Amino acid sequence: MKKAVLALTLILAAALAVAAQLPYDETSRKADRAFGAGEWATASALYNFMIHERPAEISAYGPAIVASEAMGDTIRPMQLLTQSLQYGAPVDSVINLVRQSAFKAARPQMFEPFLIEAKNANPWLRRPIDAQLLRWAEFRHDGPAIVAYAETMLRGLPASAQYLNALAEGYMLCDQPQKAVDTWTECLRHNPENLPALLALGNYYTISGRPDLARPYLSRAFAIAPTPRLQALISR
Repeated sequence: MKKAVLALTLILAAALAVAAQLPYDETSRKADRAFGAGEWATASALYNFMIHERPAEISAYGPAIVASEAMGDTIRPMQLLTQSLQYGAPVDSVINLVRQSAFKAARPQMFEPFLIEAKNANPWLRRPIDAQLLRWAEFRHDGPAIVAYAETMLRGLPASAQYLNALAEGYMLCDQPQKAVDTWTECLRHNPENLPALLALGNYYTISGRPDLARPYLSRAFAIAPTPRLQALISR
């Protein structure tokens, strides 16, 4: 264990010594190369040096957080997130950088635990992070998670078309089509010209063999965004 710590210390010292002698842009290129090669200790040291030099420049925070996580550091990622926010970085921008960096590092599995830890450590960020967790659940087509997070978001914005459509999508993935239909209908009650809900109901009734129920929704959708496919469906 002591040998591993010593080796890591030497790597960090060497990386910082190199960074201190290079222009910022060259340090950035070296950090990106180390990150792409999976040299987490070197990448972490270089990104942290960049953050020390320019703490308000947010581009280094995402890969620095991922590199720290890849090294098994359970403390530094939250420190970096907190620091980025202290320097005025929008939370969604930092989180999106973490997501991009996680995919670049072939470590997408770290993204959701990072979000949950960030939410638990920063209760005032609960809502924007829940919105990110909802988008992540939609990306993974995780029906139960979509339902859970959409319901959470709707508690603050009960008429939101975005979150009602997400909830309906979650119900469909959970094989609860009637709940999905009811939710899309509720969405249209609040947002009569919401195109995703109109198309969803029109397509659902078309696939279900109910063109009589589908046609009004498809006609309303056609009035908003006319397409040959909608015209063909309406004409059946």
